[in-house]
Amino acid sequence: MSITSHDQRGVIPLPHETPDVAKAAILAADELLGGAFDEYMLVRLAADLNKLCTSYSTHDLAASVALNVLKNVSPPNRRDALARMTLLEWFREGKVTPALVEAFESPRFSGDKRSSP
Repeated sequence: MSITSHDQRGVIPLPHETPDVAKAAILAADELLGGAFDEYMLVRLAADLNKLCTSYSTHDLAASVALNVLKNVSPPNRRDALARMTLLEWFREGKVTPALVEAFESPRFSGDKRSSP
């Protein structure tokens, strides 16, 4: 069993995972958002999100921070391509849940106006 927070299907949280809020904010800032957002704001957001759910891994929390930031940015200014590529890599490594990857691909987030089947 790996030290990541989820198995390959992303459904079994491993015990004793406590997210590192500061590290999550730095991961979001550097690896998902390309340094385009204020780290202090991201730390505050990470702390707020961490209060809502205690089952986050550090990488899940970083992905949630990026998702929350990017959903409030107008589509022409988004930096979501970097976030999506990195998130898929993290998913393959078992670092994030499938739900977060799916959230980045949802029509509501991506700006796709087509209706769902």
